[in-house]
Amino acid sequence: MNLQAQVIKTLAFFDIFSHPLTFLELQRWLWASKNCTADELLENLQNVEIKEAQGFFFLSCNKNLVDVRLKKELVVKRKIVLVKRVAKLLSFVPFIKVIALCNSVSFGVADEESDIDLFIIAEKNKIWTVRFCVVILLKFFGLYRQKNNSQDKVCASFFLTVDALNLENIALKNKPDIYLVYWIAQLMPLINRSNVLETFWQENTWINKYLANIKFPSLLFDFNLLPKTFTDTSRIKIEEFLSGKIGNILEQFFRQLQLNKMSQHKTKERVVDSAVIVNDKMLKFHEEDRRLMFQDLWLKKIKQYGLEENN
Repeated sequence: MNLQAQVIKTLAFFDIFSHPLTFLELQRWLWASKNCTADELLENLQNVEIKEAQGFFFLSCNKNLVDVRLKKELVVKRKIVLVKRVAKLLSFVPFIKVIALCNSVSFGVADEESDIDLFIIAEKNKIWTVRFCVVILLKFFGLYRQKNNSQDKVCASFFLTVDALNLENIALKNKPDIYLVYWIAQLMPLINRSNVLETFWQENTWINKYLANIKFPSLLFDFNLLPKTFTDTSRIKIEEFLSGKIGNILEQFFRQLQLNKMSQHKTKERVVDSAVIVNDKMLKFHEEDRRLMFQDLWLKKIKQYGLEENN
Protein backbone atom coordinates (compact mmCIF):
# COMPACT_ATOMS: atom_id res chain seq x y z
CA MET A 1 0.00 0.00 0.00
CA ASN A 2 1.28 3.45 -0.96
CA LEU A 3 0.35 5.28 2.22
CA GLN A 4 1.26 8.69 0.87
CA ALA A 5 -1.11 8.18 -2.05
CA GLN A 6 -3.87 7.11 0.34
CA VAL A 7 -3.44 10.31 2.32
CA ILE A 8 -3.84 12.37 -0.86
CA LYS A 9 -6.94 10.41 -1.87
CA THR A 10 -8.52 10.93 1.55
CA LEU A 11 -7.85 14.65 1.75
CA ALA A 12 -8.93 15.06 -1.88
CA PHE A 13 -12.41 13.81 -1.06
CA PHE A 14 -12.89 16.06 1.96
CA ASP A 15 -11.36 18.94 0.01
CA ILE A 16 -14.46 18.81 -2.19
CA PHE A 17 -16.41 20.02 0.86
CA SER A 18 -13.66 22.43 2.01
CA HIS A 19 -13.35 20.28 5.12
CA PRO A 20 -9.83 19.90 6.60
CA LEU A 21 -9.17 16.91 8.87
CA THR A 22 -7.43 16.47 12.19
CA PHE A 23 -4.75 13.81 12.45
CA LEU A 24 -7.11 11.39 14.23
CA GLU A 25 -9.81 11.98 11.59
CA LEU A 26 -7.31 11.43 8.82
CA GLN A 27 -6.30 8.11 10.33
CA ARG A 28 -9.88 7.05 10.92
CA TRP A 29 -11.18 8.02 7.47
CA LEU A 30 -8.05 6.99 5.56
CA TRP A 31 -8.95 5.69 2.10
CA ALA A 32 -6.96 2.48 2.33
CA SER A 33 -7.46 -1.25 1.95
CA LYS A 34 -5.08 -2.11 4.82
CA ASN A 35 -5.04 -0.96 8.41
CA CYS A 36 -2.66 1.89 9.21
CA THR A 37 -1.30 2.73 12.67
CA ALA A 38 -0.86 6.27 13.93
CA ASP A 39 2.92 5.91 13.86
CA GLU A 40 2.90 4.73 10.24
CA LEU A 41 0.67 7.60 9.21
CA LEU A 42 2.75 10.18 11.08
CA GLU A 43 5.95 8.92 9.46
CA ASN A 44 4.49 9.14 5.96
CA LEU A 45 2.88 12.55 6.45
CA GLN A 46 6.31 14.13 6.48
CA ASN A 47 6.79 13.13 2.85
CA VAL A 48 3.41 14.20 1.48
CA GLU A 49 2.79 17.55 -0.19
CA ILE A 50 -0.12 18.72 1.93
CA LYS A 51 -1.01 21.80 3.96
CA GLU A 52 -1.32 22.01 7.74
CA ALA A 53 -2.72 24.74 9.98
CA GLN A 54 -3.88 24.68 13.60
CA GLY A 55 -3.64 20.90 13.63
CA PHE A 56 -5.75 20.41 10.50
CA PHE A 57 -4.56 18.83 7.24
CA PHE A 58 -5.83 19.71 3.76
CA LEU A 59 -4.83 20.07 0.11
CA SER A 60 -6.19 23.49 -0.71
CA CYS A 61 -3.93 26.55 -0.56
CA ASN A 62 -6.70 28.40 1.28
CA LYS A 63 -5.77 28.37 4.98
CA ASN A 64 -9.11 30.02 5.78
CA LEU A 65 -10.59 26.53 5.47
CA VAL A 66 -9.79 25.93 9.12
CA ASP A 67 -11.78 28.98 10.23
CA VAL A 68 -14.64 27.91 7.95
CA ARG A 69 -14.66 24.45 9.47
CA LEU A 70 -14.66 25.79 13.04
CA LYS A 71 -17.63 28.01 12.23
CA LYS A 72 -19.48 25.11 10.63
CA GLU A 73 -18.91 23.00 13.74
CA LEU A 74 -21.05 25.50 15.67
CA VAL A 75 -23.75 25.26 12.99
CA VAL A 76 -23.66 21.46 13.06
CA LYS A 77 -23.93 21.37 16.87
CA ARG A 78 -26.99 23.60 16.73
CA LYS A 79 -28.63 21.42 14.10
CA ILE A 80 -27.90 18.29 16.15
CA VAL A 81 -29.69 19.82 19.14
CA LEU A 82 -32.65 20.53 16.87
CA VAL A 83 -32.75 17.10 15.30
CA LYS A 84 -32.63 15.41 18.70
CA ARG A 85 -35.98 17.05 19.41
CA VAL A 86 -37.23 15.79 16.07
CA ALA A 87 -36.04 12.27 16.90
CA LYS A 88 -37.92 12.40 20.22
CA LEU A 89 -41.05 13.29 18.28
CA LEU A 90 -40.51 10.47 15.78
CA SER A 91 -39.77 8.00 18.58
CA PHE A 92 -43.55 7.65 18.93
CA VAL A 93 -43.82 6.18 15.43
CA PRO A 94 -44.32 2.39 15.54
CA PHE A 95 -41.96 0.00 13.74
CA ILE A 96 -39.00 2.40 13.53
CA LYS A 97 -35.77 0.57 14.36
CA VAL A 98 -33.13 3.15 13.49
CA ILE A 99 -33.03 6.89 12.95
CA ALA A 100 -29.67 8.34 11.94
CA LEU A 101 -28.39 11.67 10.72
CA CYS A 102 -26.71 11.57 7.32
CA ASN A 103 -25.29 13.76 4.57
CA SER A 104 -24.10 17.31 5.36
CA VAL A 105 -24.77 17.32 9.11
CA SER A 106 -23.17 13.94 9.82
CA PHE A 107 -20.26 14.89 7.54
CA GLY A 108 -19.81 18.06 9.58
CA VAL A 109 -20.08 20.31 6.52
CA ALA A 110 -23.56 21.79 6.95
CA ASP A 111 -24.05 25.54 6.70
CA GLU A 112 -26.86 27.71 8.04
CA GLU A 113 -29.06 27.10 4.97
CA SER A 114 -28.68 23.32 5.04
CA ASP A 115 -31.57 21.01 5.71
CA ILE A 116 -31.31 18.00 8.02
CA ASP A 117 -31.26 14.57 6.35
CA LEU A 118 -32.50 11.48 8.15
CA PHE A 119 -31.94 7.82 7.32
CA ILE A 120 -34.61 5.53 8.75
CA ILE A 121 -34.74 1.75 9.08
CA ALA A 122 -38.18 0.19 9.53
CA GLU A 123 -39.48 -3.20 10.55
CA LYS A 124 -40.01 -5.75 7.81
CA ASN A 125 -43.24 -5.19 5.84
CA LYS A 126 -43.87 -1.86 7.58
CA ILE A 127 -41.93 0.63 5.49
CA TRP A 128 -45.01 2.38 4.08
CA THR A 129 -46.59 2.71 7.51
CA VAL A 130 -43.40 4.18 8.93
CA ARG A 131 -42.93 6.67 6.10
CA PHE A 132 -46.55 7.80 6.23
CA CYS A 133 -46.39 8.45 9.98
CA VAL A 134 -43.01 10.20 9.75
CA VAL A 135 -44.11 12.53 6.96
CA ILE A 136 -47.44 13.33 8.62
CA LEU A 137 -45.76 14.23 11.93
CA LEU A 138 -43.08 16.35 10.28
CA LYS A 139 -45.65 18.23 8.20
CA PHE A 140 -47.98 18.74 11.17
CA PHE A 141 -45.24 20.36 13.23
CA GLY A 142 -43.89 22.39 10.31
CA LEU A 143 -40.62 20.47 10.17
CA TYR A 144 -40.92 18.89 6.73
CA ARG A 145 -38.53 20.14 4.06
CA GLN A 146 -40.17 22.05 1.26
CA LYS A 147 -38.63 23.04 -2.07
CA ASN A 148 -38.40 26.72 -1.11
CA ASN A 149 -38.08 26.22 2.62
CA SER A 150 -35.21 23.93 3.55
CA GLN A 151 -33.19 25.64 6.29
CA ASP A 152 -33.31 23.50 9.44
CA LYS A 153 -36.14 21.46 7.92
CA VAL A 154 -36.07 17.67 7.91
CA CYS A 155 -35.59 15.67 4.73
CA ALA A 156 -36.70 12.08 5.32
CA SER A 157 -36.01 10.61 1.91
CA PHE A 158 -34.26 7.30 2.60
CA PHE A 159 -36.02 4.36 4.23
CA LEU A 160 -34.93 0.71 4.48
CA THR A 161 -36.42 -2.39 6.04
CA VAL A 162 -34.47 -4.66 8.39
CA ASP A 163 -34.30 -7.42 5.77
CA ALA A 164 -32.61 -5.22 3.13
CA LEU A 165 -29.68 -3.60 4.92
CA ASN A 166 -26.85 -4.23 2.47
CA LEU A 167 -26.37 -1.13 0.31
CA GLU A 168 -23.62 -2.50 -1.91
CA ASN A 169 -26.17 -3.26 -4.60
CA ILE A 170 -26.98 0.44 -5.05
CA ALA A 171 -23.35 1.56 -5.21
CA LEU A 172 -22.06 3.13 -8.41
CA LYS A 173 -20.62 0.53 -10.75
CA ASN A 174 -17.08 0.12 -12.11
CA LYS A 175 -15.45 2.74 -9.87
CA PRO A 176 -15.56 3.21 -6.08
CA ASP A 177 -18.72 4.94 -4.87
CA ILE A 178 -16.68 7.08 -2.50
CA TYR A 179 -19.60 9.18 -1.29
CA LEU A 180 -21.71 6.14 -0.37
CA VAL A 181 -18.75 4.57 1.45
CA TYR A 182 -18.21 7.64 3.62
CA TRP A 183 -21.98 8.11 3.94
CA ILE A 184 -22.29 4.70 5.59
CA ALA A 185 -19.25 5.22 7.79
CA GLN A 186 -20.36 8.65 8.99
CA LEU A 187 -23.96 7.95 9.90
CA MET A 188 -24.81 9.57 13.23
CA PRO A 189 -27.31 7.37 15.12
CA LEU A 190 -30.11 8.95 17.13
CA ILE A 191 -32.30 5.91 17.74
CA ASN A 192 -31.16 2.28 17.68
CA ARG A 193 -33.55 -0.50 18.65
CA SER A 194 -33.01 -4.26 18.77
CA ASN A 195 -29.35 -3.75 17.74
CA VAL A 196 -30.46 -3.12 14.16
CA LEU A 197 -27.74 -0.52 13.61
CA GLU A 198 -25.07 -3.07 14.48
CA THR A 199 -26.66 -5.46 12.00
CA PHE A 200 -26.67 -2.72 9.37
CA TRP A 201 -22.95 -2.14 9.84
CA GLN A 202 -22.27 -5.87 9.75
CA GLU A 203 -24.15 -6.11 6.45
CA ASN A 204 -22.05 -3.29 5.05
CA THR A 205 -18.55 -4.34 6.07
CA TRP A 206 -17.78 -4.34 2.34
CA ILE A 207 -16.74 -0.71 2.84
CA ASN A 208 -13.74 -1.93 4.85
CA LYS A 209 -11.96 -2.67 1.58
CA TYR A 210 -11.87 1.11 1.19
CA LEU A 211 -11.81 2.23 4.84
CA ALA A 212 -9.72 -0.41 6.59
CA ASN A 213 -9.30 1.66 9.75
CA ILE A 214 -13.03 1.79 10.42
CA LYS A 215 -14.14 -0.45 13.28
CA PHE A 216 -17.91 -0.51 13.28
CA PRO A 217 -18.56 -1.54 16.90
CA SER A 218 -16.60 1.49 18.07
CA LEU A 219 -18.88 3.79 16.08
CA LEU A 220 -21.73 3.21 18.53
CA PHE A 221 -20.06 5.43 21.11
CA ASP A 222 -22.22 8.20 19.78
CA PHE A 223 -23.53 10.37 22.61
CA ASN A 224 -26.43 11.51 20.45
CA LEU A 225 -28.36 8.27 20.98
CA LEU A 226 -31.64 9.02 22.72
CA PRO A 227 -32.32 7.20 25.99
CA LYS A 228 -35.30 4.92 26.36
CA THR A 229 -38.39 6.65 27.72
CA PHE A 230 -41.84 5.80 28.99
CA THR A 231 -43.16 6.27 25.46
CA ASP A 232 -41.46 3.02 24.46
CA THR A 233 -44.08 1.03 26.37
CA SER A 234 -46.94 2.72 24.52
CA ARG A 235 -45.16 2.34 21.17
CA ILE A 236 -44.54 -1.36 21.75
CA LYS A 237 -48.23 -1.91 22.55
CA ILE A 238 -49.19 -0.13 19.34
CA GLU A 239 -46.75 -2.30 17.40
CA GLU A 240 -48.25 -5.44 18.92
CA PHE A 241 -51.72 -4.28 17.95
CA LEU A 242 -50.64 -3.46 14.38
CA SER A 243 -48.61 -6.62 13.87
CA GLY A 244 -51.63 -8.63 12.79
CA LYS A 245 -54.29 -8.39 10.13
CA ILE A 246 -55.21 -4.77 10.88
CA GLY A 247 -51.60 -3.70 10.52
CA ASN A 248 -51.28 -5.52 7.20
CA ILE A 249 -54.39 -3.81 5.87
CA LEU A 250 -53.07 -0.42 6.96
CA GLU A 251 -49.69 -1.11 5.36
CA GLN A 252 -51.35 -1.83 2.01
CA PHE A 253 -53.58 1.21 2.41
CA PHE A 254 -50.63 3.52 3.14
CA ARG A 255 -48.70 1.92 0.29
CA GLN A 256 -51.40 2.60 -2.29
CA LEU A 257 -52.06 6.08 -0.89
CA GLN A 258 -48.42 7.11 -1.25
CA LEU A 259 -47.95 5.44 -4.63
CA ASN A 260 -50.96 7.34 -5.96
CA LYS A 261 -49.50 10.61 -4.69
CA MET A 262 -46.10 9.81 -6.21
CA SER A 263 -47.64 9.08 -9.59
CA GLN A 264 -49.01 12.62 -9.69
CA HIS A 265 -45.49 14.05 -9.69
CA LYS A 266 -43.17 13.57 -12.62
CA THR A 267 -39.73 12.38 -11.64
CA LYS A 268 -36.85 14.59 -12.78
CA GLU A 269 -34.03 13.23 -14.86
CA ARG A 270 -31.91 11.01 -12.64
CA VAL A 271 -28.16 11.31 -12.34
CA VAL A 272 -27.71 7.61 -11.58
CA ASP A 273 -30.00 4.60 -11.91
CA SER A 274 -30.16 4.11 -8.12
CA ALA A 275 -31.15 7.72 -7.43
CA VAL A 276 -34.83 6.90 -6.91
CA ILE A 277 -35.89 3.48 -5.68
CA VAL A 278 -39.45 2.64 -4.70
CA ASN A 279 -40.29 -0.83 -3.46
CA ASP A 280 -41.45 -2.58 -0.29
CA LYS A 281 -37.91 -2.78 1.12
CA MET A 282 -36.36 0.52 0.08
CA LEU A 283 -37.73 4.01 -0.45
CA LYS A 284 -35.03 6.30 -1.75
CA PHE A 285 -36.01 9.66 -3.17
CA HIS A 286 -32.78 11.31 -4.27
CA GLU A 287 -33.83 12.70 -7.63
CA GLU A 288 -30.74 14.89 -7.58
CA ASP A 289 -28.37 12.12 -6.53
CA ARG A 290 -24.93 13.76 -6.61
CA ARG A 291 -22.78 10.70 -5.98
CA LEU A 292 -21.59 10.55 -9.56
CA MET A 293 -20.67 14.24 -9.41
CA PHE A 294 -18.67 13.72 -6.20
CA GLN A 295 -16.97 10.69 -7.69
CA ASP A 296 -15.92 12.64 -10.79
CA LEU A 297 -14.67 15.58 -8.72
CA TRP A 298 -12.62 13.23 -6.56
CA LEU A 299 -11.11 11.41 -9.54
CA LYS A 300 -10.14 14.72 -11.13
CA LYS A 301 -8.50 15.91 -7.93
CA ILE A 302 -6.39 12.80 -7.41
CA LYS A 303 -5.46 12.79 -11.09
CA GLN A 304 -3.77 16.14 -10.50
CA TYR A 305 -1.39 14.23 -8.23
CA GLY A 306 -0.79 11.51 -10.79
CA LEU A 307 -3.09 9.07 -9.03
CA GLU A 308 -5.89 6.78 -10.19
CA GLU A 309 -8.64 5.18 -8.14
CA ASN A 310 -6.91 1.78 -8.23
CA ASN A 311 -3.39 2.74 -7.17
